[in-house]
Amino acid sequence: MFFKKGISVDNIFENNLVALARVNTKLAEELVVSPINTKYEVCVGNDKANINIVDIKNNFKPLYLTNSILENTELLKNLEEKSNYKFLYFYGVGNGVFYKMLLKAFGSLEQVFIFEPELELLKIVFSLIDFSKEIESEKLFFMNSKTFTFDNSIRIHSKRDDIAVYAKLYELIPLLSYYEEEHKNNLLDVNNINIRALEHIFFTMGNSPEDSLIGLEHHIANLPYMVTTPTLDELVKKVTNTSTVIIVSTGPSLSKQLSRLKKIQDNVTIFCADASFSILSDYGIIPDVVFSLERIALTAEFYKNTPAEFHKKPLFCITSIAHRELLDSIKSSNIQLSMRAFHYLHYFDTPNWGPLGFGMSVANMAFELVQLSNFQNCVFIGQDLSYGKDGNTHAKGTVVGTSDLEQDDKDTIEEVEAYGGKGFVKTKPIWKAFKTYLEQDMPHVSKKMDVYNCTEGGARIKGTKEISFDEFIEKNVSDNKKKKIVLKKPSKKFIEKNRENYLKKLTRMKEYILKVKKETESVFLNLMECLESIEDHNKKGKLDDIDFKIIERIIEDIDRVKIYFKDKEFYSIVYDFLKSEIMSQELNIAKIQIKKTTSKEDEKAKAVEWLYVHKFWLFSLAGGMEAILTSINRGMNEWQ
Repeated sequence: MFFKKGISVDNIFENNLVALARVNTKLAEELVVSPINTKYEVCVGNDKANINIVDIKNNFKPLYLTNSILENTELLKNLEEKSNYKFLYFYGVGNGVFYKMLLKAFGSLEQVFIFEPELELLKIVFSLIDFSKEIESEKLFFMNSKTFTFDNSIRIHSKRDDIAVYAKLYELIPLLSYYEEEHKNNLLDVNNINIRALEHIFFTMGNSPEDSLIGLEHHIANLPYMVTTPTLDELVKKVTNTSTVIIVSTGPSLSKQLSRLKKIQDNVTIFCADASFSILSDYGIIPDVVFSLERIALTAEFYKNTPAEFHKKPLFCITSIAHRELLDSIKSSNIQLSMRAFHYLHYFDTPNWGPLGFGMSVANMAFELVQLSNFQNCVFIGQDLSYGKDGNTHAKGTVVGTSDLEQDDKDTIEEVEAYGGKGFVKTKPIWKAFKTYLEQDMPHVSKKMDVYNCTEGGARIKGTKEISFDEFIEKNVSDNKKKKIVLKKPSKKFIEKNRENYLKKLTRMKEYILKVKKETESVFLNLMECLESIEDHNKKGKLDDIDFKIIERIIEDIDRVKIYFKDKEFYSIVYDFLKSEIMSQELNIAKIQIKKTTSKEDEKAKAVEWLYVHKFWLFSLAGGMEAILTSINRGMNEWQ
């Protein structure tokens, strides 16, 4: 029932509010204080579902032009082609009745996202219709579209991986013409935010399972060493040795800041990207912490090309997926290893060494450590995130070279707002992703410290204070000397305990993968046999003789394999490696899944198509698990 008999308006609103507070506390708080009966009036017809709402401050403009029941029914009819969708997006709550009708009619729907620009309208609807069960289960997810941000969109789309699977089907549907006419700009803003968020999620998934597998191999190879290095807790506790930390990146503008940085190096804490390390050493600047994030051997060059005397003082904060050649190139034992925020790393249950490195760049990693620290000021220099005016990508003197704009793919080049809001600068997707991660963190960091962008060039990083490096130094840097960061290493007993733990985890990991791999291969072989039979029948022109019970049985077997994707253990030790490969296939599978069928022939054709699209899916999954086992064994062999 849409409306419950005997329940007062106040009780309905309270039920909805309590449910909302559990899933979206901020919106619940906004609704409590928002006014009612100031802009809208409610008109109810003889049928309680025939509710119209009138905008009294806009020439008494009604939300529904005719009968609301007829208009809601017509909209539902127009959406019939989407009846197999799992996720839908709407702009506007209207009178709320449509969403009860939608959930009743579209049985496949798992979640409906509703963006409403007028809190008064939402409050009216929450006083008329009990949505408490749908809200609490997140079947209906209501949001204030006027305060909706990119960060919000990332959050709602990251809760479930299968939301991203349907990204190609994304569409923000205006509920009524009223919303298109009165809130067009906000509607477009929300739509652009969601598209950007989905693009960002896909970009950060990567496009190469090989990279993840290399990371696993390196992590396992480094495990025995990692647990002998200081913990992340120890680093966080002792890293704040001045009031100001300066994060040094390798953007084209870095060169102009180096002479200033050298003068104050004894009075501030310097975090630097590995690529900046050799540049700083050339200027006689010794950083306090040097960060390395990547898994490739090339990063070792950042250390090989730096004189040994510059390795004595800094702490080298390295991720556990680093190549062994990188670790061997550091001419110091002052090393701390941390795990990145990958699910498979946390499977090893060594939380004392992570996570650190949620973002995609070394600057992101450094900024994450800043968030955990107690500095008063954080400063970015060399953080251009764009091509320089001369088209160069990096500062002069960097080991990776200063490739220019002309060498990059023109189709991927984008423009973003420039530093200081002075026009636009050219950037590329990877830098844009780095920038996005920094901007996502800004609201949390700015509550505890001041964050300055003193790059004086490049792209604008929203949330930072843009001032010149000279001005910052004059106002915030004193003559106080800093202390060296000295970390305590774990005890032998603690090291041994963690070694025993990860050995047990590795054994369990291999057993689990072998079990799922065996089951997947069995389903794949049965599928291939079935497809050969279908093709043989097709050649003979006897498709009607196909036993569809066999096809149905194999579809059930595929579904049983897919159940593993809901298992946390599978997610950590299988899917996390293969998600870029599997996800690209799932995007096409989703298109078949939502196809409407109107006859038995259509259903049979869809079933056969379903088998064919899962042929490579099962092959990739089984092959991927074999590759994971190979990486585990290679990593363990490195212990010798």
